[in-house]
Amino acid sequence: MTSKASALALAALAALAFATAASAAPSLSLNTAEQVAKRLAQKEIRGRHIVAFHITKPHRRSSREIDFSYNDRSRSNIYCTARMIVTLRDPSAGRVFARVTPPTCRPIPTDALALEAVTVRAVRATHARRGRVNAALASFRRSLAPCARLSVPRADRARVRAIVSVGGLEALERPVNSEVAAFVQSLGGVSTGNAAFAAAEKAWADYYAAGTSLPRVANACGAIKTWARHHYASSAAPVDFKLLDRLTARRNADARTIARAAARLAADGVFPQDVVAFTPAGLLLQLKVKPLVSGIG
Repeated sequence: MTSKASALALAALAALAFATAASAAPSLSLNTAEQVAKRLAQKEIRGRHIVAFHITKPHRRSSREIDFSYNDRSRSNIYCTARMIVTLRDPSAGRVFARVTPPTCRPIPTDALALEAVTVRAVRATHARRGRVNAALASFRRSLAPCARLSVPRADRARVRAIVSVGGLEALERPVNSEVAAFVQSLGGVSTGNAAFAAAEKAWADYYAAGTSLPRVANACGAIKTWARHHYASSAAPVDFKLLDRLTARRNADARTIARAAARLAADGVFPQDVVAFTPAGLLLQLKVKPLVSGIG
């Protein structure tokens, strides 16, 4: 279906009314509004070859009206966005009225689809290593136990936390190092004229390179206790803190650049779970995103 045809199909379903006992109240509840919005969405997508729809960002305009952001994606990768407005028209009768605003529909850009495909492969590859990642993180947590009651001077706590953080990153990232490297290489092969996407490709490469240069901390607690015996003297520090600070700043800047590209992917219609997975936290921590209401895929 063309974007124009999709728009006409969506606009044709201008309104839908429901009478529900749950809504027979002076105000419209969020739960009732969600149910009505989902019913409207399910009716609207019939015959349009929709693979996923999402209803998000509820905004209460009054005690009797709530509106939502709505989007759907077709099998032919047409992405439509609109607003769904749910109104309690007659509290005594429990009559709830829902309508959808005229949509904006457009094809998902080729480069966004290519980045989505690369991300999907990376998620599968890193997820296959979750057992090793979880084992490494569990081992890391156990290794910290002997330091649970260690008293650290206030002036040294930030650096001690930095040592623990770099040890945790080692446990998280090392088991999937080769998978992330393959992801970065694949990103470099995606041709794009979008400045945000091009910047993200470079940022991911730098994020990975900086990560491989981070100081190694085989046993964070052991390193901290040894340092404590030297009264946290700079000359006895277990890591080069200046180097660690520079690398951390680089990775944080890279993550912000990648996040801006992820926002662009979301606006282009890439599936929400893949938008999250495009970011370092999403890929490495396997974070999930769940819209308020979603359907199909």
